[in-house]
Amino acid sequence: MRHVDKHYDRDQFFAICLLLLVGGITTLKKGRGNGSEVLNREQTEEWKGWMQVVFLMYHYFDAQEFYAPIRLFVSAYVWMTGFGNFSFFFFKADFGWFRVASMLWRLNFLAIIMTLALSTYYQLYYIVPLHTFYFLMVYSAMAIQRGANKSPRGLRCKLAVIFIIIFVIWDMQGVFRIVFWPLLGYWPSLLHDWHFRTYLDHYSASFGMLFAFGFPLVSALHRPHSGKRFGSADSGVVYCCGAASSCATMGC
Repeated sequence: MRHVDKHYDRDQFFAICLLLLVGGITTLKKGRGNGSEVLNREQTEEWKGWMQVVFLMYHYFDAQEFYAPIRLFVSAYVWMTGFGNFSFFFFKADFGWFRVASMLWRLNFLAIIMTLALSTYYQLYYIVPLHTFYFLMVYSAMAIQRGANKSPRGLRCKLAVIFIIIFVIWDMQGVFRIVFWPLLGYWPSLLHDWHFRTYLDHYSASFGMLFAFGFPLVSALHRPHSGKRFGSADSGVVYCCGAASSCATMGC
C-alpha cells in the first residue's frame, strides 16, 4: 500500500487539540472509585488515555516540534507499566497464563492487524512492543520466586537484581547486541531501532516498580485519619523514590 506524505499544519493541530480538551472538560464526571487514593485506577486510566490521544495526534500530523514532550509521555507510559503491573501482581498475585495471554492480546492485536493490513513492521508502533516488553519484564520479576513478594527484603532484592540486569544489558557496551541478536540479528535496522527505543526508557519501568513498592506508604501518608504513623526516615525514602522516578521519567 502506498504511503502519502504528511504535511504538518500547526493551526489545525492546535484546533483539534482544543476541541478534544473542551470535550474532555465538558464531559467530566465523578469517579466511582476512591477518589482520595493517590494514583487510583481511574486516575491512571485517564492519564494513559490522554497520552494515547496525544501519541496519535503527534504521529498523524508528524508534529516534530513536540518531540520533547512526546518523549516525556512515552517514558511516563513505560513508568506506568512498571507501576501498574507491579501493583497488580503484588496485591492480586494472579500469575496465571490466562492473565498473561489476555494482556498480550489486548496490547498487540490491533498493532498486528495494522502491520499485516498496511505491510509495515511491528516496531513502527513502538509503544506496543515497549509496553509488551516491560510488561513481560515485570511479570517475570514477580512470578519468579513469587514467595519473596510477601517479604519487603525479598522485593528489595528483586528490584536490585532488575536494576543490575538493566544496567548490564543497556549500559555496558556490546551486551545488548549479544542478548537481542538471536531475535533481531537477521534485521540489523530493526535491532538498531529496538536499541534506540528501549535505551531511551530503559530505567522508567524499573523506577515505576520502585515507586509502586513504596506506594502503600505514600497512600497512608495522604490519609491523615488512617491511624498509621511513619517515621521521618520512612517518609524520606518514599519521597526520594518518587523524586527519583520523576527524574528518570523526565530524562534527568
